[in-house]
Amino acid sequence: DNFRQTNQLFFDTWAGSMITRYQAGDHQIAALFDITRNRTFNNFVPNSLGSWYFDSRADFQAGRANQLQYAAVIGGDAAGAAADFNYAAYTVGLQDTWSITDTLILTYGARYTMYDMDTYPVLNPFFTGRYGFTNLKTYKGLDQFEPRISFAFSPDALPLRLRGGVGIFGGGSPDIYLSNSFSNTVTTNTLSISRDATCNTPGTLCDLALNNVTGQVSSALAAQLSNPNFNPNLPRTNTGAIAPGFHLPRSLKATLTAEYDFWGINFGADYYYGENIDGIGFTDLRSARVGTLPDGRPRYQNVYFPNDNNYDILLYNTKDGRSHIGVVRFQKDFDWGLSFGGSYTLQDVKDVGNATSSTINSNYRFQSFLDPNQPAYGTSSDEIKWAFKYNLGFDRAFFGDYRTIFQLFGETRAGRPYSYTMLDNTSNRSGVFGTPLGGSGAPTQLIYVPTGTTDPLVRYGDATTAAALDSFINGSALAKYRGQIAPKNVARSRAFTRIDLHVEQELPTFVGNSRLSVFADINNLPNLINKDWGGLRQLGFPQAAALVNVQCVTAAGAVVPTGTPVGAPTNPANGCVRYQYSGFRSPNDSSLNVTQSLYAIRVGARFTF
Repeated sequence: DNFRQTNQLFFDTWAGSMITRYQAGDHQIAALFDITRNRTFNNFVPNSLGSWYFDSRADFQAGRANQLQYAAVIGGDAAGAAADFNYAAYTVGLQDTWSITDTLILTYGARYTMYDMDTYPVLNPFFTGRYGFTNLKTYKGLDQFEPRISFAFSPDALPLRLRGGVGIFGGGSPDIYLSNSFSNTVTTNTLSISRDATCNTPGTLCDLALNNVTGQVSSALAAQLSNPNFNPNLPRTNTGAIAPGFHLPRSLKATLTAEYDFWGINFGADYYYGENIDGIGFTDLRSARVGTLPDGRPRYQNVYFPNDNNYDILLYNTKDGRSHIGVVRFQKDFDWGLSFGGSYTLQDVKDVGNATSSTINSNYRFQSFLDPNQPAYGTSSDEIKWAFKYNLGFDRAFFGDYRTIFQLFGETRAGRPYSYTMLDNTSNRSGVFGTPLGGSGAPTQLIYVPTGTTDPLVRYGDATTAAALDSFINGSALAKYRGQIAPKNVARSRAFTRIDLHVEQELPTFVGNSRLSVFADINNLPNLINKDWGGLRQLGFPQAAALVNVQCVTAAGAVVPTGTPVGAPTNPANGCVRYQYSGFRSPNDSSLNVTQSLYAIRVGARFTF
C-alpha cells in the first residue's frame, strides 16, 4: 500500500468558551467569546519507499519497470516532510431571543471568527517562479462572519407549529486542506518517472529508477533525489497550494418546518435550501490550455515539463453548488405502546465536487470533468434522489415498570448517481486531455455522446464497439445528449432497501431502583432471513463508468498511441481532430458492496441505577 509507507498523524485541540446571558423584558441576550487552538502533525508521504509499475510479468522478473512513483524526503530526515502547524481561532458572538408573544419567538444574531497562525509551508521558489505567487497561503488573517435569524410560531387556536430560519454557516476550518500545502512542497522530491530512451544510459535518473529493480529504492537514486543541492529534478516535485484570496468554506442555508396534529397523528413537512457562497474546487496549474478537442472542450499540456505526470494543484473557491431538500412525514404513538411512522424525502443537489479525500491529488482526480482541468457543475454524487423511511415499534411494560421493546426501522432509497465517461488508459499524463492523475483508477472525463455510428467526430476501433455503444446510448439517459458532452451523474445505481430490528427487555436486579436491560440489534434483517435479500448493489468509487477507451486521431487519419504526450511531434496541441472509441464495456452498477450487504447481530446488556 503506497499510502502506508509513511503515515503518522497527531493532533490536539484546546478550547475555552465564555457565555453570558442577560434578561431584559421579553429579550434574552447572550454573548459569546471562544478561543480554539489546533495543533497538527501529519507525516504523510505516499510512495516514500517507491511504487513501481511493470508492463508484463517478464519485465517484473527481469527487474525492468515501466514507471516509478517515488517521494524522496529532502535532506533524508524521516520527519522532514511532515505537516507540522498550529493556528488559533477567536470567535465573538451576540444573540437575542425575543419572545414577541407567548406563541411567537424570534431569535437573531451573528458570530465573527478570526484566524491567527504563525507557521508556514516551506517556500517553493520554483512554484513562485512559474505562477507569480507563493505557496505560503495559510489560514492566517482569514475570517468568517455568520449572521442568522430564526423563528418559532405555535398559535393557541390550532395544533400547528411553524419554525424556520436563514443564515450563513461556515464549514469550520478543514485542516486537511491546510495540511496538504505543508506536505506538498519542496520538502519532498515527488516524481513520476516513466521509461524513455535515457534508461539505456547508465547512471541516468531513468536508469537508476527503472532498471534492476529489487523492490527497494537504490541508495544512489535516494541520495540524488533527497539532495537539496544540485538537484535538477527538484523543480518538478509536486506542490499543493491555497489560492490567494481564498475564503474558508461557507454557505447560505434556509429551513422551514410545519407540524400539525390531526386525529392524534403528527404530520410534518420540512424544506431545506442551501447555496454555496464559498465552496471549493481543485485545478492543476501545470496544465495550460494549448488547444481544442473535437467536441469543443479545452486541451491541456504540461508546458513546464512536457513528459511529466507531476502537478501543482491549487485549492480555490467556487460559488457553484446548491441544494433543495423536501420531506413529508407522519408519526403516531398510542398510549398502549404501539407506534408507527414514515417519511418521504426528495433531493435536488448540485455541486462541482464533494472533496471527500484526505489528499490533494485524490480530491483533484476524483472530480468529474467536462473541461479536463476544471470540475464540472451538476448533480452531486451525494444526492439521494428519493428515500422512504418507515418505523414500527412496540414499547410496553407487561410486569411492573419493566419495559419490553420491539422496534423496526426501514429505509428504501434511490441508488447513488454516477457519470458516463471515457478513459484514456495511461498511467502517465493524458495524451488526449493533457491533464495528470487519470488512468483506470480515475476515469472521470465525461464522455462525448456520438450523434450515431457515423458521427464525424468519432471513429471506432471495431464494429463491435460502434454497435454496442450505440445500442447502450439508445437504452440509457445518454440518448438525450447525442452530439454533446454528457452532464455528470446522469446515471443511477439500483434502489436499495434495508431494515433493522431492535429488541430489548428490562429486568429487575432487586437492588434498589437498579435494573438490567438485555438487548439485541440486527442490522439488515432481510439478509438474515434470506441471503439474497438486503444487498447494496452500486457502482464502486469513484462514481464514474468508463464506457470506452479514447484516443486521438490526427488530420492524416493516424491514431495517436496511448501515452504520447500532448505537444509531441506525433501529437500536436491542435492535432486531435477526431476521437477513436474502442473497448466498449457496460457499467458494473450491480456490483455487490459486501460490507454494507451482510447482516450483523449485536447482543448486549446495560445496567442502570
